[in-house]
Amino acid sequence: MFSYAEEQSERIPKQRVHVFLITTLVIALPVMLLLAMLVLLTGSGWLIFGLILVPVIVAGYLFMSAKDRVDPVLESLNAVASEYSDNPRFHNLVESLSLEVGVIEPECYVIEDNAVNGLALKEDRRNVVVLTTGALETFGLAQAEGFIAELMVRLANGSADDSTFAYSLFGLRFVDSGSPEFLKRYAQWATGVIIGDDDRELLADRQAVLLTSYPPGLTAALNKALDGGFVPKSATKGNDYLWVVPPTTDSAAMTPKAAKAGLGLRVDVLASDI
Repeated sequence: MFSYAEEQSERIPKQRVHVFLITTLVIALPVMLLLAMLVLLTGSGWLIFGLILVPVIVAGYLFMSAKDRVDPVLESLNAVASEYSDNPRFHNLVESLSLEVGVIEPECYVIEDNAVNGLALKEDRRNVVVLTTGALETFGLAQAEGFIAELMVRLANGSADDSTFAYSLFGLRFVDSGSPEFLKRYAQWATGVIIGDDDRELLADRQAVLLTSYPPGLTAALNKALDGGFVPKSATKGNDYLWVVPPTTDSAAMTPKAAKAGLGLRVDVLASDI
């Protein structure tokens, strides 16, 4: 059976911890420097407590932001919960494939959009898969199975966990907001460190077809995206790497190590396995 170790759902990669600590310092340091100057000028002992409290407060804010990460992302994407009666095939495939890959059955969400795309989100033991209405209406059974299998693989191998963490902490709060340019650039760097492998799309594609044992399904699904358009209205610079087909996949990626494999290349690689 195709499966991953259960420990994957509890993993906290070292690079995530490192980036978290660096981010705390980046945000807290300017305030700490200002307080240090005030201490030198006024000699106030109370301000010394501020030097201690500032990084603690910043770390607490970042921790809570990272802890509660799925719902803010769903809200930013305008995703709504899918009812079984509306999309029975979607729910049935999610149930069967989650059992096959060995992950907790995800919640199903839908984005009202004609683009053909989808994504997976993870927060601790909570799994969520999201499809656009364009994908639901366009895919045949084999195509839907192949595409949803890719979402299951991303939940199982940690890719969805890393992407959700990166977007909730950096993309949503810095890249897609009115933050100063230096914070946006820092967020792009931090995202690249967290989400890692340049070839993660190609690796997830290969694992998905191993799961279904039917490469033509995912190949046809990606071709549907290529032909019908895959850029949802809710796609942004900050959430590019969340999508199965990143909107910048045919142009320069907005974040380091994001969407290096063009969609055409992914289709060609899968076609070579048929």
